[in-house]
Amino acid sequence: MSQSESIGAKLEAIRDAELSRGNSVTERLIGFSKCRVIVVLKQPFHTEYPTGNGVHRFESRDTHYPMGVGYKDDLASAAVLAPFER
Repeated sequence: MSQSESIGAKLEAIRDAELSRGNSVTERLIGFSKCRVIVVLKQPFHTEYPTGNGVHRFESRDTHYPMGVGYKDDLASAAVLAPFER
């Protein structure tokens, strides 16, 4: 994986925590203007994760992007996104 495809250490920790809880990655999207890399999870987040230091929670409701709730790292221009709670 190239540096331009990295989601950064903070989001990797969130993704890895979700994978360890049985969640899985359904898509890895690269090249969006608002967010360079988006990792999409199959299930909603199992827990809330700390924010700060450039990482914040957000909702994606723009139909041009995957829709859901997630965490975005503005410095890495990357996000981990999960479906909305059902």
